[in-house]
Amino acid sequence: MAITEAVLKIVLKYAEDNQAARVVGIHLQVGELRDLTEEWIQRYFDYLSRESIAEGAKINLTRIPVQITCQICQVGFSADIHSAKIECPTCGNDQPTLSGGDEFLIESIEVI
Repeated sequence: MAITEAVLKIVLKYAEDNQAARVVGIHLQVGELRDLTEEWIQRYFDYLSRESIAEGAKINLTRIPVQITCQICQVGFSADIHSAKIECPTCGNDQPTLSGGDEFLIESIEVI
C-alpha cells in the first residue's frame, strides 16, 4: 500500500524536524470512497515502521462522508455511496458532481 508508505515517510520527516523521540499516534481523515480500512492500514504501518521511532504508533481513522454538488442548483448534500441513484434533494437532478469523499489527509501526528 503506497499510501501507508507515504504516511510513514511524512510522519518520520515530521518527527525528525520536531526532534521527537517517539511517534505515538497518527490521525487520518479518509473519504468514504477510499477503499481503505483502519485495520489494514494499521497492519501495514506496523510492518513498515518496525525499528523506527514510529513503531507501535496507533492509527486513528475518521471517515469523511461523500459530498455531492448539484450541477443545476449548486446545492451541496451528502450521499449514500451504496445507493443505486443519487439525485439532488432540491431539484431532482440525477447527474451531480462529486465534491468530497475521496480525501486522504494526515490530520495530526502525536509525538513525545
